[in-house]
Amino acid sequence: MSSVRGPVSLTADEQAVYEVIKRETIKNGGVLQSKLREFEELKNYDSRQIARLVLRLVRKGLVRRQPVKQNSRSTYLLEAVLSPIQTIKIPLKLDMVLEIPCFTCKELERCNEGNYFSPSHCPYLTRYIQQLVERFRRNGGTL
Repeated sequence: MSSVRGPVSLTADEQAVYEVIKRETIKNGGVLQSKLREFEELKNYDSRQIARLVLRLVRKGLVRRQPVKQNSRSTYLLEAVLSPIQTIKIPLKLDMVLEIPCFTCKELERCNEGNYFSPSHCPYLTRYIQQLVERFRRNGGTL
């Protein structure tokens, strides 16, 4: 079953709140939810409206929310998820694992994250994963 999330649609209100959170995440690493009303773009919203909008953004996977204390009061640190991770659940079979190019690669022993030979920069592994995902989509969620 595929769970790839396409583009997320936002209401104008959600967009306004998300833009402030995104800007503050890039600039300062996040923003306290209790401080959102202080931004000019959000002056017309009360704290209850902002809390609801933030929850919607969290549910849509666009914002992370961590509880914090400030001046012995509870609030949340909000961070925009700048590149949402797309996931696809693919049922694995043994022959699919045997097809992974790593098992026949002559650089397997030297391959390690941060090295010249690295899984995150390997064209063979990238091509294999792209073909696997394409086959999965073409066959309607089965391999």
